[in-house]
Amino acid sequence: MREAGFGCGVLAEALVWHKGSTSFKRAGKGWQRYYDARNLARLLRKHPRFSGRGLLSGYAAYLRYAYHRYCHEREAGQTAAADAVLEGLIDAAVRRAGPYRPGRRWGVPVLRGVFELGRRVKPR
Repeated sequence: MREAGFGCGVLAEALVWHKGSTSFKRAGKGWQRYYDARNLARLLRKHPRFSGRGLLSGYAAYLRYAYHRYCHEREAGQTAAADAVLEGLIDAAVRRAGPYRPGRRWGVPVLRGVFELGRRVKPR
């Protein structure tokens, strides 16, 4: 790239959600949603200074993203994929690594209740 005259940089403040992209429209891929939710938290934990935010605001943006993914899956009728987002959040919180294993996790019903409450509350 440099030989072609391009530069390289990091935009620390940028956060883009490609809601209209092809990959975003593919609803229902539970394993993709799980890894997306879990590994983004791992990335933020490993490289906190590259998020361009403070620790709390970085995790707040992460939770907003996970909530948005959850809502997208629910609206597409993909409850298993929506639950996979929640499973990824739980596994990120307890720092579980390894392959995705769908199944019961203690915090999924709690997170589902919070996220569903958020879906029902209309902003003013």
